[in-house]
Amino acid sequence: MKVRQFGLKNAKSTGSEMYDLMDIRHYFNEPNGLGWGIDATVKRLGQTFVATEENTKQPGPKGEMWFATYELYEEFLRFCQVGGLVLCYKPSEQIPWRYLDCSIVIEKSEIDHEHGYLNCGVTFTGTSRWYEDPIISHGEAEEPAETKRYYPIGGEETPYAYQYAYHEDISDPYHYVYGISDVSLHISGVVVPSYFELTIFGPCLNPTYMLFSNGKEIHRGQINTGITSNQKLVINTHPKKMEISKYTKSGKYVENAYGQSNFETERIFTVPSGDSYMTVISDSYDQPTITIEVMKVV
Repeated sequence: MKVRQFGLKNAKSTGSEMYDLMDIRHYFNEPNGLGWGIDATVKRLGQTFVATEENTKQPGPKGEMWFATYELYEEFLRFCQVGGLVLCYKPSEQIPWRYLDCSIVIEKSEIDHEHGYLNCGVTFTGTSRWYEDPIISHGEAEEPAETKRYYPIGGEETPYAYQYAYHEDISDPYHYVYGISDVSLHISGVVVPSYFELTIFGPCLNPTYMLFSNGKEIHRGQINTGITSNQKLVINTHPKKMEISKYTKSGKYVENAYGQSNFETERIFTVPSGDSYMTVISDSYDQPTITIEVMKVV
C-alpha cells in the first residue's frame, strides 16, 4: 500500500492527469519542507514577547529527483518548461490530494554509477498555500412568487411618485422589472478564508450576490448587466485568475463585465472559515441557476 504519493501538473494537464513522481524511473526522493508555518516579528514586552507582525510562511518543498536515463531527465525539463506547475501531494490513503502552485529549480548532476541513476536536487517554491479540490455547490431557484414592482416612467424606482406604469410584457427586461428570484447555496468545510468562483447562468438581470455567515450578511456584490439565456457570468476572486466576465454557456468568451459593476459593492471577496451561504438575486422574473467553487485552503 502506498503511504504517500506525489505528482506534478503543468498548464497543459487536464483533470486528474499528472506527471507521476512515484514512478521508479523518475522518482521524487527524500522530500521535506512540506509543512506549514508563520513568520513572526516579535518585540520584547517586560518579561515576555509579543508578535508585532505575522505572515504565512511560503511553502518550499525540497528533495531529490532520481532519473533512470538522461532522456527521462530531459523529458522532465520539457514538462516543467511548459509552466503553470502544481505540485500534488497525497499524505496517505485516508487524506485527499493537496496541491501547491509553484515554480521549480532543478540541479544538474551526473549519473551515479553505483546506483545507475541521475540524482538531481530539486526545490519547489510555493506561490500559493496548500489547497485541496474545490468545494463545489450547484443550485437552482424555486419558482418565485408573482411580484409587481413599480417604476416611474423614464426614471429610477422611488418610494412614491406620479407617472407610474406596470408593464406585463417581459420582452424588455432592461426597463421594467417583474419579479425577484433568488437561489442560495450552503458552503461548508472551509478551513481558512478562501477564494471562490461563482457562475451565474442566464437569463438573469443585474445579479446581486450576497454572502451570509452566522445569519448575517457579510459581503455583497452586484453586476449591472443582462445575461441572456445562452450566457453565463463568471466572478472569480482568485488573485491569479481574477475576473468578472461573460461567456457563452459552452465556454466561449464574450466580454469583460468588470466595468458594469456596481462599484458601491465589494464584488471581490473571500469565503470565511466555517459554514456560510451564498445567495444570488436576479432583478427580473427569472430563475437563476448558479454554481460556486470554493478553493479549500489547508
